[in-house]
Amino acid sequence: MKYILKRTNRKTIAISIVDGKVIVRAPLWLDQHHIDAFVETKSTWIQKKLLAYRPMGIDVASDFVRLYGEKIPIIRNQGRKFNVQLNGALFVTLPNMNDIETLNKKVEDTLKPEFINYLTPLVEKYARLLKIKTPPFMVRRYKRIHGRCNSKGDLSFNLYLMQESKEFIEYVVLHECAHILEFNHSKAFYQIIETHMPNYKAIIKANKVQ
Repeated sequence: MKYILKRTNRKTIAISIVDGKVIVRAPLWLDQHHIDAFVETKSTWIQKKLLAYRPMGIDVASDFVRLYGEKIPIIRNQGRKFNVQLNGALFVTLPNMNDIETLNKKVEDTLKPEFINYLTPLVEKYARLLKIKTPPFMVRRYKRIHGRCNSKGDLSFNLYLMQESKEFIEYVVLHECAHILEFNHSKAFYQIIETHMPNYKAIIKANKVQ
């Protein structure tokens, strides 16, 4: 099994999956044979995590993209002017296909206002239910988090959250709004979540196995 080995001053071996890659952290003194043997004992867990891994972001070179939990076809056309339309499919007019990474970001930036419009009524809904002032929010790119709430009560949501199901997006909005009342993950915090979304655990579980 391929993995990236990082040796540190730690005392034990740790395995993590980062961006679809297997990262193994091991003590400086431990020999390669023992590291390989340990990784092999965790092979079932590693394969399960790799199968569950879903890369974030839009790839205009692929045939499909996930938006709001649905598999949407990407229809590409050549043209002089860059353009993106979402109407049953993601129609992308591209001047060229040379710089895929730049094109991907341009597509994502074009979809960002649509996602802000989608989130706005949800934030307003849960602010009303929680009896709090509607918080300001922004949409940004994050690698590993779906959303966050800072100590001032300002919210941020991951642009790539728009790839998840509508039910999960709504859960994330409630989750971050609830942090304005409980800035922690205490029992009181989850009581707020359960009061307004009794099936939240099922939504989280379904999102993990999509």
